[in-house]
Amino acid sequence: MVLNREQIDDKLAFNGLVMHFAPSADVVYRQAITLALKGEQEAARAQWDLAEANYPSARAGVIRVMEAMAAGGEKGVADLIQYTTAGSAKESK
Repeated sequence: MVLNREQIDDKLAFNGLVMHFAPSADVVYRQAITLALKGEQEAARAQWDLAEANYPSARAGVIRVMEAMAAGGEKGVADLIQYTTAGSAKESK
């Protein structure tokens, strides 16, 4: 699934189903990013916290993906990048 705003509602629905039946680090972090792209920042942060709690070793790689997206002009992930790098859930663990 391409991480962009095209057919965002379909992507969220499909990824949500995959996440429910076959969760993996890629799928659960992708849901957080897709929510952020849609502008649902609170939901994106909540999903990020769940992903980070279950797949902490994937965190740094996903942040790099989001940073690359932002460098390419995608502004929808800026808030989530700030949240993930400012402490957020990782400091409370």
